[in-house]
Amino acid sequence: MKFPYCTSTLPRRLRLYIKRARDWMDGNFPPAPASLAAALLLGSGCTAIKESWDGSVRGPFHEIHNYYSADNDWQDNIQVVAVMPLVPGRGDEWSVQGVEHMQPVLTEELTRCNQFEAITITPRRLRALTGIKQVRPLAKLPNKFQEIIQHLDKEKGTRKVVDAILFCELSSYRPYPPLAMGWKLHLFDLETQQLVWAFDEVFDVGDPRLVNSLRRHIRDYRLTTLDNFREIMIIDSPRSLARYSLSTALETMRKKNTKEVKETADTTSSQ
Repeated sequence: MKFPYCTSTLPRRLRLYIKRARDWMDGNFPPAPASLAAALLLGSGCTAIKESWDGSVRGPFHEIHNYYSADNDWQDNIQVVAVMPLVPGRGDEWSVQGVEHMQPVLTEELTRCNQFEAITITPRRLRALTGIKQVRPLAKLPNKFQEIIQHLDKEKGTRKVVDAILFCELSSYRPYPPLAMGWKLHLFDLETQQLVWAFDEVFDVGDPRLVNSLRRHIRDYRLTTLDNFREIMIIDSPRSLARYSLSTALETMRKKNTKEVKETADTTSSQ
């Protein structure tokens, strides 16, 4: 097939493209390796374009603001933590139901965090030890509560087994779209009797930034394939949101910069 104009004056690359177009029109297809390479190049280009517009790649992303971490290198001194039973938020009926489902996720994420050894105390054991089945962050503690927890097991060598107590509250819980859940976590050093870490924030899927962060978390940890339908199902899963939110919360333990807890998540959400 001939083109109705002269190609000798055209740029070399353009002449090459025209020659290939002629070959295709005349039925002279390039060899299989060349076709495969072209297909792969086109596919990678489409992927790059798709990712350039994907919120889970380019953002914006959800940011944590409401946490506190003491700057006294407490991470080096706390090796074993007694984790109190997860309690529901005050006046939040959904969180009462959510505690049962979120307690196993909390235990799993504390283990995965690998910041310290976590000893989870069940409500039954807590009642046997102290006479109460639950205790809230900043709540008044029973007499000799800290001494009882500190001596959960016998001493090993010259140190007590338990170095700190972690109080956990599911401050808010919305198990229907758009999902939302809040965590109020306080870590007390038994030796210094001081609060060394606190976290108080709500994760609301109604915030597009949080959706981007959640999808990035799903992709990075390979919780699903890139199939959009399956990804949407996971985004609407309270368990997936719990994993992401707890992973994000516990990661702030490793940071050395200090941020004051100015407001509680009961009155302020991540939005």
